[in-house]
Amino acid sequence: MQREARRAPFYTWLRQSPWIAGFRPVEREPATLDIYLNRDDFRLVPMLMHEAIAPVAGRYGFQKVRFYVPNPPGNVDRYRLEAEATQDSDGQWRTFRK
Repeated sequence: MQREARRAPFYTWLRQSPWIAGFRPVEREPATLDIYLNRDDFRLVPMLMHEAIAPVAGRYGFQKVRFYVPNPPGNVDRYRLEAEATQDSDGQWRTFRK
């Protein structure tokens, strides 16, 4: 519970982002954050990495961030995994498109 309380300022920023439809820390992997984008736009992942994830996510205990984008209408699944970013031991973030 204390970890989530410390993350509150970061969560506030995420909630205020016009590009994020939702987010959640992964229950069994507390160092992983799933972010659901509100549209499928290839520019959003690098922009969010630059503005929010790389500068501060590690300070809040996140070492992996997965980005999901909406599937086309009629798809069984609402979102699909678009990219995953991980922080290495030097604090550098690497992003891989799926």
